[in-house]
Amino acid sequence: MLASAELGIWTSQEAQDLVKDQDPGGLIRLGRRHRRWRQADLGDRIGCSASTVSRLEASRRVTDMELLRAAAMIT
Repeated sequence: MLASAELGIWTSQEAQDLVKDQDPGGLIRLGRRHRRWRQADLGDRIGCSASTVSRLEASRRVTDMELLRAAAMIT
């Protein structure tokens, strides 16, 4: 279950715009920044390098669904 502050970020205008723009990398970046994590912090949690997180965040297309799934499951 998501805490109300966590739920708020995903219902924000910024998140809605990223969904409308079909920008999964932007959503990853939004969640990471909301948690005040560095790219290396997220990378450690999902099993990849900071540079891989950077590439995920910069991309409008997701090529590695396993990493995207791992990033989405972080609580």
